Amino acid sequence: MRNLTDILGPAQMGNLTAILCPAQMRNLTDILGPAQMGNLTAILCPAQMRNLSDILGPAQMGNLTDILGPARMRNLSDILGPAQMGNPTDIVCPAQMRSLSDILGSAQMGNLTDILCPAQMRNLTDILGPAQMGNLTDILGPARMRNLSDILGPAQMGNPTDVLGPALMRNLTNILGPAQMGNPTDILCPAQMRNLSDILGSAQMGNLTDILCPAQMRNLSDILGPAQKGNLTDILCPAQMRNLCDILGPAQMGNPTNILGPARMRNLTNILGPAQMGNPTDILCPAQMRNLSDILGSAQMGNLTDILCPAQMRNLTDILGPAQMGNLTDILGPARMRNLSDILGPAQMGNPADIVCPAQMRNLSDHSRFSSNGKSH
Repeated sequence: MRNLTDILGPAQMGNLTAILCPAQMRNLTDILGPAQMGNLTAILCPAQMRNLSDILGPAQMGNLTDILGPARMRNLSDILGPAQMGNPTDIVCPAQMRSLSDILGSAQMGNLTDILCPAQMRNLTDILGPAQMGNLTDILGPARMRNLSDILGPAQMGNPTDVLGPALMRNLTNILGPAQMGNPTDILCPAQMRNLSDILGSAQMGNLTDILCPAQMRNLSDILGPAQKGNLTDILCPAQMRNLCDILGPAQMGNPTNILGPARMRNLTNILGPAQMGNPTDILCPAQMRNLSDILGSAQMGNLTDILCPAQMRNLTDILGPAQMGNLTDILGPARMRNLSDILGPAQMGNPADIVCPAQMRNLSDHSRFSSNGKSH
C-alpha cells in the first residue's frame, strides 16, 4: 500500500475514494505513508482536494502540514478552495493556527479575511495568539489595517494594545488611518484613553486634534483623565495650545486649573498667547478671576495690562473683587499705580476707596495721580 501509486497508476489513484472505503480514507496517512501523502494533490483530483476535510476527517486534517508539506501549505487556499478555507480552524489544530503565518506564508496571510470567516476574524486574537497579532500589519496589509475596526469588531478593538502590541500602537495613526483614529474612543477603552500618552507616544499625541474629533476634544477632561491633562503642553503642540479655547470649548476652559495644573497656570500667558489671554474672562470663571493673583502668580499679575484688555481693566473692580483690589499695589506694581487713572478709567477712579484699602489710600499720593474731578495730582 505504501507503493499504491505505482501499483494502481494515476488513473485509478485519481479516483482513490472509489477504491478505498471511507474508513480507510480516514486512515489514509497510515495506509499510504508519508511519501505518497506528500504528493496527495497528484493522487486526489482537484474536486476531491476541495472536499478533503470530509474525505480525510478531522484527525488527519488536524495534521495537514505533515500530510501536504510546506510547499503545498503555502498554496493551501487554491488547493482546498474557499469552502474549506473559510473554516481553517477545522483544518489545522490550534497549535498550528498560532503559527499560521509561517505555515501559510505572506501571500495567503495577506488575504486572511478570505481565509477566515467574519466570526473567526472577530476572534482573531485567540486564534492567532499574541506573537502573530503583534505582526498584524504584515499579516493583513495596509488596506485591511485601515478597516481594522470593522474586521476585528469592538471586543478586540477595545483592547488594541493586546492586538497590536506597544510598537505598533506608537504608529497607530498611520496604521489605522484618519477614519478610524477620528473615533479612538471606539478603538480604545476608557482606561486606555486615560493612558493615551504612554500608549501612542509623543509624536502622535502632539497632533491630538487629528486623532480626536472636535466633539471628543471638547470632552477631553473626561477622556484623558487628570494625569495626562496635567501634562497638556506636552500632549498638544504650541500652535494647538494657542487655540485651546476653541479646541476645548467653554465648559473645559472655565476650569483650566484642572486641565493645566498650577505650574502651567503660572505660565499661562506664554502658553495660551495674547489672543486668548486678551479675554481671560472667557478662559477663567468668575470665581477664578477673583483668585487670579494666586492662580497666575506675581510674575503674570505684574503684567496684568497685557493679560486684560483695556475694557476689562476699566471693569477691574468687578472682575478681581475687593480682596485682590485691596492689594492692587502688589498686583500692578509701582509703575502702573502711577498711571492708575488712565488704566482704570474715571468710573472706577471716582471711588478709589473701593479700589484700594485704607492703608493704601493713606499712601496713594505716593503711587498714583488722580483725575482732575476734585482729586489732586
